[in-house]
Amino acid sequence: MALAAKIHRSERGYERRPIDIASTLRDRDWTAIDVVIEDVSQTGFRIQQGPELALNEPITLGLPGMGTRAASVVRKTSGGYGCEFHNALGMAELAAVLAGMPSVPIPFPKIRPEAFAAPARSPSLTPYPRKVRMLGTLALAAASWGVLVLLVQAVV
Repeated sequence: MALAAKIHRSERGYERRPIDIASTLRDRDWTAIDVVIEDVSQTGFRIQQGPELALNEPITLGLPGMGTRAASVVRKTSGGYGCEFHNALGMAELAAVLAGMPSVPIPFPKIRPEAFAAPARSPSLTPYPRKVRMLGTLALAAASWGVLVLLVQAVV
């Protein structure tokens, strides 16, 4: 008794790895779109449903630990999109993405909200009258020109 077998060749050359991380995708108009990467392999990734993307549309994806990577949309399903990198990731790059390379938050000091209020003007600080400020400015300008003339005469 003979059995008929049908062999299906998988076009997926690398194993998908679940990752579930937030990222930023940019479409052909360079519009930033927040997406969630569900899985990644050396040759591509899958994102959850987001904005409307066309098949074969060129996109760029921000990957943690390595910056941006060019890709194209190759599959559209009810749950999201399958995308293929234009240049496959190396093993070290894939490891960096899977590690997530969490960004280190900047340790800002804790500041009370009232510290952001506009500072009250101190009553003890009164500006000089306008005439005094004008005379001071003119005196400093004349003194600067005098120093310049003395320096030029000393050089010549």
